[in-house]
Amino acid sequence: MMNFLIPPIEYPRTGAFLRSPPAHMNQLSGEKKAFSLDSSQVLRSLPGDGGILPIYATLNETIGNEVILLFYDRTPFIYDVARVKPFRLKVRYGLVNTGNGPLFFIVYIVPDSQDRPFAVHENHLNPLDPDILGPYQQLASQSSWHVLLVDHKASTVDLIEFVNFYRLEETLEQVLMECASLSAGNFDLAKQEFCSSISLEDILEM
Repeated sequence: MMNFLIPPIEYPRTGAFLRSPPAHMNQLSGEKKAFSLDSSQVLRSLPGDGGILPIYATLNETIGNEVILLFYDRTPFIYDVARVKPFRLKVRYGLVNTGNGPLFFIVYIVPDSQDRPFAVHENHLNPLDPDILGPYQQLASQSSWHVLLVDHKASTVDLIEFVNFYRLEETLEQVLMECASLSAGNFDLAKQEFCSSISLEDILEM
């Protein structure tokens, strides 16, 4: 039987501030679009027509390596997403315990001008796998989140910077505490159980 250990909660929200000071200051200045990132090799290995995934990249040599969110789409929809103004990013986090072990999910939402979901993607993570959580822990520690939009040719459509008001660091700490006494199961079965019980639409309505 599946139950929520952390019910879905959305950020940014009133009073959601980054811990001060962040471990990694990575805010870009006017040069933020003056970079070249070869994402073609990464794109070839990604599943499906589109998604949002964390990858390691260097946007500025002074700042060095960081984790960015690669927003990829192999359809023309990526250009529609890039035209959304103002471009905002919301996230929803949640943790469930299934009959096959725990599952942590992140839902990325780009709302339209009327605050309705325009583009939505979901990540399902095994919270008991430190290699899976590593990029998200790095992302959580950064002062800024950089979202790189790329098309089917792996060409950059846009790069958007957000101040990190997303409280991922505290969320991951809570996830690890909740999972400390849980045993690992078959994560593929946990994901199957989760997706058959709770739809993306359900999460957006919670």
